[in-house]
Amino acid sequence: MKKTVVLVMMLIAILLVSVVPALAAEDEPDLVRLTVMNKTDGKVFLQLNGENAYFLTIPAGATSLFTVEREEFVRQTWACGAYGKGLLDMSSQVKLVFTTCGFEAPNAGEPTQEKVSLFDSPDGLYWRYQDVE
Repeated sequence: MKKTVVLVMMLIAILLVSVVPALAAEDEPDLVRLTVMNKTDGKVFLQLNGENAYFLTIPAGATSLFTVEREEFVRQTWACGAYGKGLLDMSSQVKLVFTTCGFEAPNAGEPTQEKVSLFDSPDGLYWRYQDVE
């Protein structure tokens, strides 16, 4: 009888140890990395609004790493004395490169990297950083 009670207690303990972490994981946020390279001669400001909100500042010439919730944001951008608004799809990691002020981006960039110039921002189905008219 004592062996049965001990076995039942051990099974209950094993079940609790395996189930409790899984339940706790449901409350953890689903995060993704946003890398912003600022190749302008001034600060870049990004305001992201969605279920969560972020206001990000990237100093001139710096590369900044941010961890944000995995979602689509309505964004506002201030760079090179210009303002832009649109969407930023953060369903996976994104790397934004703000190019030199006054020049068009030399090319689109490698996968998961998008070069941004507020004067000729990319648009289309496959761009995560998009302007809205």
